Amino acid sequence: MNRAMGIVVTSLALWSWSGWAFPHDLKILPSQWSVYQGAFPDLSAIPGASEIAYKVGNFESETAKKMAFVMFANDWVDGPYFPWDGVDGVSQVGKVPYIRILPRSTRAQYTGSDYYYSMDRFLAGYYDNVLRQWARSARATASPLFVEWAPEMNGRWYQWNGLWSGGGYTFGFGNPNLADGPEKYRAVYQRVVTIFNQEGATNVTWVFHVNWENNPREYWNTMAAYYPGDQFVDWLGISVFGAQYAYEYYDSFTNVFDAAYGEFSALSATKPMMVAEFGVVEQPGDPNGKAQWLTNALQSIVEERYPRVKGISYWNESSWTIPQNNNLRIDSSPQAVNAYATGIHNDVFVSDLEVNW
Repeated sequence: MNRAMGIVVTSLALWSWSGWAFPHDLKILPSQWSVYQGAFPDLSAIPGASEIAYKVGNFESETAKKMAFVMFANDWVDGPYFPWDGVDGVSQVGKVPYIRILPRSTRAQYTGSDYYYSMDRFLAGYYDNVLRQWARSARATASPLFVEWAPEMNGRWYQWNGLWSGGGYTFGFGNPNLADGPEKYRAVYQRVVTIFNQEGATNVTWVFHVNWENNPREYWNTMAAYYPGDQFVDWLGISVFGAQYAYEYYDSFTNVFDAAYGEFSALSATKPMMVAEFGVVEQPGDPNGKAQWLTNALQSIVEERYPRVKGISYWNESSWTIPQNNNLRIDSSPQAVNAYATGIHNDVFVSDLEVNW
C-alpha cells in the first residue's frame, strides 16, 4: 500500500458518521495498466485481528507479494451487523477490506428460500433500518471498501437465487414480462444501494458478483436478469472455478472463463471487471495439474485475454474439505504454491489501489 492509503485504512474507527460527509464518492478505481490482486485467505466466519494478521501474513509469505485487498464474509447467520472486527483487522495489516454480505439464516446450501431474509421481506422494508445502520457504520470508517451484496445470485445453492422467490413466473411481482425471481433480487439490490447512498456511504465500491455458469439452466436464470443497472454497480465480479472436488472434470481456467465471458461482459459496456473468486483442487494422478491450472489463469490475465479484468482474488480455502486433494489453497502442494507465486510476481499484478480521493 502507498503511504496515504495506509494511513486511511489503519484509522478506520476514528470518524463519527453524524454530521460529516465525503466531499465526493470515495470509490476504488480501476488501474489503466495494472491488475489489483487480493485473496480470501481462509478466514473463519467472524475473523479477529490476530487471525487476519496471521493468515494474511502467511499468504503473503508464500507468494512473496503484498495483497491490495482482503476478502472476508459478513454472514448474517451471525447477525446482520457491520463487521467491525474484520474491517479493523484488515485495516491493521494495511489492506482494503472486501466484504461479502451474505443475507441468510443458515450456512447450509441448497436449502431453498430463507424465510427470515427473503427477497419479499427486504422489499417490504423489513430490514431498511438494519441496512441504514450498516451503511452508517461503513461511512464511519472513512475508508474505501469493496462490498458485494448477495453474490453468485445466479446459483441455486444460495437462498437469494431467483428459483426460491418466484422463479420464472411473471405474474406475482413488477413487470409482467420479466421473471419474478430475478426481478425481485434486482429490486432488492437497487433498494440496498439507494439506502447506502441516502446515508452517505459513498465510500462503498459495489461489486456485482455472479457465478460463471447459471444454475439452474433455465431461460430466466441469466446474469443479465439480475443486473440492477450501471447506476447501482461499480465493478463486475465473477467466480471462475476449476474442479472443486477430486475426480471432477478438470477444465482449464481459460475454458471456464471463455464460456462465460460473453454473457458476463455484456452486463455493462463500461464497468471494470474482477475475477472475485477463482481456484481449483489438486488433480488426482497429476502432481503438476493444479500448478498448470494456476499458471494458465494468471498468464491469461497478464496477456489480456480478458482486457477489462482489473482485479483478481484467489479463494484460498480448505475449511470445507478434509483430504488434500479437495484443498483449494495455493499451498496444497509445492508445485501449486510455486506456480502461483511465480505468476503473481508479474508486474501487472499490483498491491496499491487507486482511489477517487
